[in-house]
Amino acid sequence: MPSISWNPAFSVGSDKLDRQHQKWFDLYNDMRARIGGPRGLAPEALEAMKSYAADHFADEEAHMAGMGYPEFDAHREHHKDFRTALSGYCRQLRAGETGLDTQILDFIKNWLLEHVAKQDLGYARFSGNQD
Repeated sequence: MPSISWNPAFSVGSDKLDRQHQKWFDLYNDMRARIGGPRGLAPEALEAMKSYAADHFADEEAHMAGMGYPEFDAHREHHKDFRTALSGYCRQLRAGETGLDTQILDFIKNWLLEHVAKQDLGYARFSGNQD
């Protein structure tokens, strides 16, 4: 499973949020590197992703609310859905019901790329930071 890399085309025009997105990709790549490793590391990596998501979403939602982004509610729902999915995966990992596998990583990778490249660029275009 390939890693994901930051691409300048993902920029939302906010240095803070762009750095957070880059860090998020790094967290994903760290989790990907742990597949097949000791089981105890998997929940830790996923919990780090979940915690980072909560912090990032708070910053991003404040940014969108501050600009009066008209799709704010729908965007926040995307965030909520992702947090819910991560919480479920964390519970399964802690209970030993699953390991950190390609299904979980595929979900996270696809969500990150789709969300950053499409959803987040929506508010960037609204704010005039993207063409």
